[in-house]
Amino acid sequence: MAHPFGGKGTKARQPFDFMVAAFRALGVSPDAILSASAREMKRLILDPLQAMGQPFHQAPGPDGWPEAEADWITPQGLAARIDWAMAAPERLVRPLPDPRDFLRTALGNRAGERLTWAVGAAESARDGVGLVLASPDFNRR
Repeated sequence: MAHPFGGKGTKARQPFDFMVAAFRALGVSPDAILSASAREMKRLILDPLQAMGQPFHQAPGPDGWPEAEADWITPQGLAARIDWAMAAPERLVRPLPDPRDFLRTALGNRAGERLTWAVGAAESARDGVGLVLASPDFNRR
C-alpha cells in the first residue's frame, strides 16, 4: 500500500510555506495578517508553526531549515497541520469559500480524484476547506 504523501510533487512544504500557501489560497491579504493583534498572531501563526516543528525565526543553524521530507512529514507535524487546516481558515475568512471552488483555487488541476470526491462530499465548508489544506496534494510543492 502506498503512503498518501508518497509520489506526488517533489518536496513537502515546510510549515511556513504551508501557511503562506494557505493564506494565498484563502485570499488573506498581507495587510490582514500584519494588522492582527499579538494574541491573534500567536494563536494563528506562531504557536502552530512551533507545533509543526518550525518555530518562527529559530532556524537550527546558519544554513536554515532542512529540506528533507522526513523533517516535515512527521506524526506530530501532520497532526498540527491538520489541526490548523481545520480551525484557522474560519478565523481568517468569513464566509468560507465553497470547498469545490476553493479546491480549484488552491490546486488547479493538481487535485487527485479522491480529494475531489471528498471535498464535494464534505458536510460543511469548514470540513471541505480543511480537507483541501490538510491533503497531500496541498502539502507538496
